[in-house]
Amino acid sequence: MYKVIIVDDEDMIREGLRRYVDWENFGFVVAGEASDGNQAYELIAQLQPHVVLTDIRMPFCTGIQLMHRIRDEHIKTKVVVLSGYDEFEYARSAIETGASGYLLKPIKKDKLREIFNRIRQEYDADIQTAIRNKEAGRLLREEYLRRLVNGKSDTPEVLIGRGMQIGVELQTEQFCVLLIAFDHHSRLLLKYTDRDLELLRFALRNVAEEMFTRWGGSYCYDMDRYTVGILIAGRDFGSSELGMTAEELRRTIARILQCDITISVGDIVPAVDDIPASHRSAARLMEMKFWVGTSRLITAEDSVLPPSCNAQSPVEWNAEKMALLLQKKDKRCVDEQLDACFTGLATKEAVYDAAYRLLKYALKHAEKHTLLIPELAELKMKEMSLLQRKETKDEIIATIKHIYAGLVEHADRSGRNRLVDEVKKYIEADYANDITLESSAERIYVHPLHLSRIFKKETGITFSDYLTGVRIARSKQLLDDLSYKIYEISGQVGYRDARHFSKVFKNEVGITPTQYRQLVLGFIDEGE
Repeated sequence: MYKVIIVDDEDMIREGLRRYVDWENFGFVVAGEASDGNQAYELIAQLQPHVVLTDIRMPFCTGIQLMHRIRDEHIKTKVVVLSGYDEFEYARSAIETGASGYLLKPIKKDKLREIFNRIRQEYDADIQTAIRNKEAGRLLREEYLRRLVNGKSDTPEVLIGRGMQIGVELQTEQFCVLLIAFDHHSRLLLKYTDRDLELLRFALRNVAEEMFTRWGGSYCYDMDRYTVGILIAGRDFGSSELGMTAEELRRTIARILQCDITISVGDIVPAVDDIPASHRSAARLMEMKFWVGTSRLITAEDSVLPPSCNAQSPVEWNAEKMALLLQKKDKRCVDEQLDACFTGLATKEAVYDAAYRLLKYALKHAEKHTLLIPELAELKMKEMSLLQRKETKDEIIATIKHIYAGLVEHADRSGRNRLVDEVKKYIEADYANDITLESSAERIYVHPLHLSRIFKKETGITFSDYLTGVRIARSKQLLDDLSYKIYEISGQVGYRDARHFSKVFKNEVGITPTQYRQLVLGFIDEGE
């Protein structure tokens, strides 16, 4: 809503304008009233209204005098004047002074609406223009900063000059680039839309720029969907000061945005043309997130790989040994063997290669023994996409260990039993709904024909017979409660047609549901 104040020396006119005009419908709210120009001027200074609706002829300070004071003080308030038919000279003076509208007394609502609708549209247009200009300025500045940190720019003199034009002050003594990366990308994708992620980056930039201004100019820019860069241009700061501020930022973002970030601090450099070197050092440190973990500050002290990454040569993969360990159901030894497979790997590529090899073996082992491991079923369907969502070595190893723990856990049961048990649980929990052989097979990632065969082999009855048995058993329990009608019980056990339910019940039990109540339970079911 835009604010308007009403200025007139006649109480009835002010009261009428305030009470009988639907200002909210115009997009305005009456913020105040005054009886002369002097009072109005004080209100303008206090309330900063968008529009002043003022009478021309008033004691002490006329509307024209008020307009001159507004113009002389460069106050950005629009003025609409009121006058009588005999005040043409005043009206002409008001228009020459810059009035946005002119109304004759008695006021016609249509004319009032026309003027204030036009003023509202002017303000709306100004706001949209300001937003576009601000966004264009931000994009221009971010593009400049990206070119600057990547070394795709000009001489220091040109860089400083261009920076001044877009609000980036580079005439200072120290520079440092920090990179801020959102962690747990898969969680973010599940929780947020693309628009939400954009707003998340916007909030992160605002908080970061505000916190780092204590050390000089701070200028944020988007590096990619999950990473924001920030250039610090100031003086009298060291790596420890920047590190403390970065850690404060990390905790603040976790608290107010409810998400984790990792921050890397590049080298502090003394010259504008050294800024790309600071960016490169920050980027190298950010790559260390894969090794040292997420939700932390990464500094130069982390630039050397931890001993576990370079202490020895990688262990050769031994499929026969792993098969033996799985057969023995020795989870501790399986974990040790998996750890050994990742020890000594010093590149991300080597870690991913080892992980893919272990996953392929796990998938082959599960298929051979017909074991139901949900993660492996997902892996098979999505072509190894399971690992692509992991951002650190520890996350990858944890995923592999979790899958192999599943292999150990299910090794003491036949795969067929496991599949059938899963389907039985599904039927017993969801029998009231539309369960089919196809939907059950899809749930456990097997073909319907395969499920049909193993279900019959393990239980001695067909899938359909088992489902019917569960439903009829439950219907018998419900028949014991006379508050339920037969058609209600039918729906509760998965039969939408009560007549079909009665037919199935008779086929299974030998009598109808009504007869069951009368003959077996001794109830007379009236009204059925």
